[in-house]
Amino acid sequence: MDDKQIPIEQARQVAIRNMQTILTISEWAEVMGYRSSTFRRLCRKTFKQSAGKLLSEMRITYIETLWISDPGLSAYELAKRAGLRDEKTLYQFLQTHLGYGARELRKEIQSILQAQSEQN
Repeated sequence: MDDKQIPIEQARQVAIRNMQTILTISEWAEVMGYRSSTFRRLCRKTFKQSAGKLLSEMRITYIETLWISDPGLSAYELAKRAGLRDEKTLYQFLQTHLGYGARELRKEIQSILQAQSEQN
């Protein structure tokens, strides 16, 4: 697509740096300088999973990291920082990929943090 293609091996770093602006695989491919179909094929070959699965897993990790670093974030604030439209979109994303919503994720993170603090 462009002479300035970013090496596919850097796709994860690029996605994490641009998580607020990359919502779709097409947007990710564009940032990387590839046609969408080429990018999808290279992701599968390089990372052994689909670009969609890879982006979803990174977004979940990103959301968890945001909430761990700032447990007081509202679901709306969290959604905006994670590049999602609003708390409803966050709920739908989490429900699709984890099987539960933001409230349950927050409880899970809080219990992990509490267990860690008790160990220290």
